Amino acid sequence: MTQQEIAKKLGISQSAVSRYISGERGLPRELLKSMPEIENEVAKLTDKIIEGASMDEITNEICRFCLKMRRSRISEVF
Repeated sequence: MTQQEIAKKLGISQSAVSRYISGERGLPRELLKSMPEIENEVAKLTDKIIEGASMDEITNEICRFCLKMRRSRISEVF
């Protein structure tokens, strides 16, 4: 998928997508790699986006992920 397609799916700008990919925005990659549970959840969300999930499905997945992270040790990092 192009950055523009991803941006449209997520309701954000293409430049925001670019900044996430480059690491200028979002969590540091080292942190993500040190916590496989986050990488697994991001992979699930990525698959849903690629498969053409609706915005409602994507939003629900993000909300589920956020709730899961808030209940886990991840919330202690932030």
